[in-house]
Amino acid sequence: MNLKKSLLKGLYEYGFDKTSAVQQRAIFPIMKGRDIIVQSHAGTVKTYIFAVDELQCLDLSLKETQLLILSPTIEIVE
Repeated sequence: MNLKKSLLKGLYEYGFDKTSAVQQRAIFPIMKGRDIIVQSHAGTVKTYIFAVDELQCLDLSLKETQLLILSPTIEIVE
């Protein structure tokens, strides 16, 4: 997916070694600057999509705020 090596290393260390179908369909359009809506069942790690794309765009040489993610979620409590 042409992700930064440091980002890939971090993802692998956290156990993300394979992307789901919804992740594969969403990551490329976001990286191209397109707006998307992601709908998928619970547990498909949708938040991962936004985090990966935003982390990919960070300039690690800058020492200032570069992104802010606001993501409303509904927690399911059993």
